[in-house]
Amino acid sequence: MSANTNSAQGEQIKAMLEQAVGAAVDGCLVDGTPEERLQKVMTTAKDNGMAIDKIFSYFNGGNPSTEAITKEEFLSGLEKLGHKLFVLTDAELDALVKRFDCNNDGLISLAEFQKYCFYDIPHVSWKAERARLEANGEMDKIRRKIREERKEEENISTSPVSCGDEVVCTSKLFWKTNTTIQIKLYYCEPLDIITVQIYSEADNKALPSIYVKKALCAIDGEFSGGDPSKNPKGEWDDYAKYLSSRLQLKTEANGSEQHTAFLRKQKGDNFETLTVPKPNNLLDPPAIVKDDDNCLADFEERAASFARTMRRTRQSAQKLESVVQAALGELDL
Repeated sequence: MSANTNSAQGEQIKAMLEQAVGAAVDGCLVDGTPEERLQKVMTTAKDNGMAIDKIFSYFNGGNPSTEAITKEEFLSGLEKLGHKLFVLTDAELDALVKRFDCNNDGLISLAEFQKYCFYDIPHVSWKAERARLEANGEMDKIRRKIREERKEEENISTSPVSCGDEVVCTSKLFWKTNTTIQIKLYYCEPLDIITVQIYSEADNKALPSIYVKKALCAIDGEFSGGDPSKNPKGEWDDYAKYLSSRLQLKTEANGSEQHTAFLRKQKGDNFETLTVPKPNNLLDPPAIVKDDDNCLADFEERAASFARTMRRTRQSAQKLESVVQAALGELDL
């Protein structure tokens, strides 16, 4: 294909996306985070008949044969759309690219772009097309391509990488089974991987760690500690709450009553899965010490708080029962 043809297609794609941006602006759909604005623009473009490969190729100058786009090309494409929709800081750009970049190679491939649109944009247009592609087997091809790209990147990145610093230590009580687990989070910034390390008091041993891509965690609202640049611990407290609320235990089917930890989607979650395979070059964190003073103190505090809540609940129930009985007694009269 000639350069002139590529250029003409690029201009055509740009015009279509600019029309989509105009529709988004006219429809007052420009609020929200940069990612939310991008999702609205791409959904508007799709609803106007623009194919996903056309949207993708726009970011590399309209070349339909492109295999991947760089962070710089991605930013340039966003800025060309104008309307001040995508004036991003470096941190916002990095976070946005990581939402697409499944294998952490710094590039966005077509398969990664497709996976993001079909699984992470919460709009019926994308969900409907995903269902169609699932039915004809095309989604299997996309997932297989992503696995191949991830494997290629892991083969390239063979140098050991630290799991990072411990960013939070907490615990969770499963009150129905009276099972307590200690939880430590470690963050590896180069791979954007959170290692969720778990120790089960009931099993008296560490459970297999869970690995999460940080960019996939949809932390809503303000950080509990205020400005994260001034209080990074507040940010990680939010990540701990986000992950621990989804953390569940299941009993092994072999009758041993041993547990395995996993993350369960909650209502409103748009991700396909938060967990990722452990990168081959990611080092393990230090083993959890059972009598870790900090985790033990945190657990005792949480257990005491839970006990107080249960006492208040029982007292409220008793008061409600007395009121109901009194009301029933008056009715009998």
